[in-house]
Amino acid sequence: MKKKIALLLAAAMTVSMLPMSAMAGSTNTISVTANVKTNEAVKVNGAFTQLQIKPLDTIASNSSIVLDLENGEYNEDYFKECAYKAHDGESYDTVYNYNVNDPEAGLKAYVGAKNERELPYKLKYINKTSMEVQLYPIDAKWVNQNNSGGANEATKGTPVYQISLPVDATDDEGDVKVTVDANSTTVTGGGSYTIAKVTSGSGSTTSSVVSTDVKTHSGNISVPQITVKEDVSGTFTTEGGTVKVKANGPYKFKAGTVTLKSGVNAAIGGSIALSQTIADGANEVVFTLSKEDIAKIDKDKLSSLTIDGLVMVPNNDEKNYGDVYVTVSGTDITSQQLKVGTRADYGFNLTAMTEAPTIFAGRSPLRDDDLDDDDFKTAKFRFEETTPGAWLTSRKLEFTVPDGVKIIGMDVDKVDKLNQSNFENGACLSNDGQTLRIEKDSDVFNGFSRNDAAYVDMYLYLSTDAAFTGDVTVAVSGAGVEADTITPVTVAKVVTPITVEATETKAAMGYQNIDTSDITITENAAGALLDGNTVKLAIDSLYGSKELGFADADNLTLTTDGNLEAKNFKVSDGEMSFKVDTASYSTPSTVKITGVQVGTTRSVPYGAYDLKVYGDAVVNNYDDDVDTYSSTICSGSVSDPDTTAAALNKDIDDSSTHKLDMFDVNEGFKFAGYLNVDGSASGESVLTKKVEVTIGEKNVVMDGEKVDTDVAAYIQASSNSTMVPLRVVALALGVDSANAANPDETNAVNWDANSKTATIVYGQGSTKTVIQFQAGSNNMNVNGSTIAMANGVTAEITDGRMFVPFRALGQAFGVSVSWDADTKTAIYNA
Repeated sequence: MKKKIALLLAAAMTVSMLPMSAMAGSTNTISVTANVKTNEAVKVNGAFTQLQIKPLDTIASNSSIVLDLENGEYNEDYFKECAYKAHDGESYDTVYNYNVNDPEAGLKAYVGAKNERELPYKLKYINKTSMEVQLYPIDAKWVNQNNSGGANEATKGTPVYQISLPVDATDDEGDVKVTVDANSTTVTGGGSYTIAKVTSGSGSTTSSVVSTDVKTHSGNISVPQITVKEDVSGTFTTEGGTVKVKANGPYKFKAGTVTLKSGVNAAIGGSIALSQTIADGANEVVFTLSKEDIAKIDKDKLSSLTIDGLVMVPNNDEKNYGDVYVTVSGTDITSQQLKVGTRADYGFNLTAMTEAPTIFAGRSPLRDDDLDDDDFKTAKFRFEETTPGAWLTSRKLEFTVPDGVKIIGMDVDKVDKLNQSNFENGACLSNDGQTLRIEKDSDVFNGFSRNDAAYVDMYLYLSTDAAFTGDVTVAVSGAGVEADTITPVTVAKVVTPITVEATETKAAMGYQNIDTSDITITENAAGALLDGNTVKLAIDSLYGSKELGFADADNLTLTTDGNLEAKNFKVSDGEMSFKVDTASYSTPSTVKITGVQVGTTRSVPYGAYDLKVYGDAVVNNYDDDVDTYSSTICSGSVSDPDTTAAALNKDIDDSSTHKLDMFDVNEGFKFAGYLNVDGSASGESVLTKKVEVTIGEKNVVMDGEKVDTDVAAYIQASSNSTMVPLRVVALALGVDSANAANPDETNAVNWDANSKTATIVYGQGSTKTVIQFQAGSNNMNVNGSTIAMANGVTAEITDGRMFVPFRALGQAFGVSVSWDADTKTAIYNA
């Protein structure tokens, strides 16, 4: 019968398993179990390294494996020490001979009955590099058991062979390895395993400090306890040997008493306790081990010594910031540099601990139970002192978010060296929702000393207005934070819940039922259009949807792609709307509206108008009556959105409530330039040339050709508008170009000196456009209609010449108007 066993190399006694490397064809693991000198026994803390083998199936009588050595030798003198011993010291033969006809009976008597699981084995010396291990037989039924032991059980729990290895290192440095030879037996995980690392000389050590004891200080550095531990037992054996600690860099030791004491396995017959008084300015402390000290160290086990009481002083109190190091060395001690602290000026750090999540604009979880609070939760961020005592509780601490963002809750994830309950109870939301304030005198350090730097890890919950997109940053101020010393951190990225797609359509002023492009609304996540609520579409105009709006066209149709269902699609007072009857739930859906028509009145100004998609299915945190109060919401009511909900509508005075998560912004989400209203009767531009005018330049460029003028364009200070002379208008219309002596009869630029009015005539028939500007007026007249010009710009006479607004004139012509800020150039038909 084939026998299967699993191999696991383990350290003996108290040696814990280290991270392991997997073997091919096995999940077994190995660990380096000893650091030894040349020609020494491979032991850890006085015990030989062990090889652990787990049977996976029946192990028959006379089964064995062979263990071959590399860079080591088997020593027969150690076989007795490494032999198997049952619970009460019984040998392999004693267990087996309990009943030679029934080996299982021996297991039950000496192993199972003693609530043990280690199986007997017998070592057989072959030569210095080979050893055979006979494995005690066991039936497959016991191999994977998980029992509690007892007289009727072969073992307690899963059985293993725990084989001690009687090995000496040779005089060669390097790794001692054992290789498992299957010996005609199926062995899972057979291979080579490193059981020791061999060094020559007197040994080696590792020096260390506890990482959590390495602190940041603003002044002197209190050095944490230093531990010097043997890597090889017997390293601390030199009478008169030294242990040294040197201050590195621009630091010296402060006067005081420093001690060296026994650590592990270094107190045989009494403890080592050396002390030394050092003077100010010393840069090294040296301890000498006497014969009596050496006698207290167990040479067969890994021992350690500790050093306490060191304080380091910087050479320059106003400089010397950064990490602070010492060097540990001495007789047979490995020279090693240790970081023992960090020195920093009083200050703070603000750090994002997790990646910034994506949050939808125009939403608040407090207004819809179907929305998950965590979808409005920021990245975790940490506010921490760089030095103890920097945080001044006599001053308020404020966390601030940008305009268009409101804090609706917080979640304190973790604190260190401060009182979390007092921190939370001291939290207030400001009257505009942009600031989370920890009130002064909140006693956040109650119960904690100020010897260690404190920090708090926290999240915020946010609501943003519909117009806000991009990064949300958190800034911190107060509590001793100097202005502009901490860079705000990004804690969230805000995106629109939907994307609106369409194409630009030109429309003539005063025309109805103008065909426009299809409109597509695409959700950016499943459920982005809120269930049971309404989506509205309008032309974004100050003049209202009745003056510029959608028509109830015969072919107007709404379709959906996805599992969103819509109903009640209609046009009312120039706006389209539909209700989300069933929200999408698996994948984002698309809504498409075709057969769209618009109409305008003659009172609508020329220019481009956006398509706006809004409504409570799109924006749920809008309220046209959001007031700002001079109070705050405090006393722990901002711990999270659920518990904050009541406080957000908390009575501030007798007549109103504080709607802290709401905004008076209902812009919705837009497609820019959906409709371009111009002055032509046909809806087509009457001016097709590309015209470029640069501020301060005495020329105009038309379709790439430069023509000189006698005066330059400028920017009117009161309206920040580009002003051009009438000559530029004449050149653009072709009235005063190469055919200036015989201009086109249909194009004219006339000036009435009495009324100070310029009249511009362009085109004929259905495309004829008449535009008038009067000096000092902020209105223009287009084809008989008076139109208010944007930004309060007025036509004016400057240095005896009439100047008119470049943008207003372009809108009257129905052309696109753009501005190149780098070159300060205004452009028609860019």
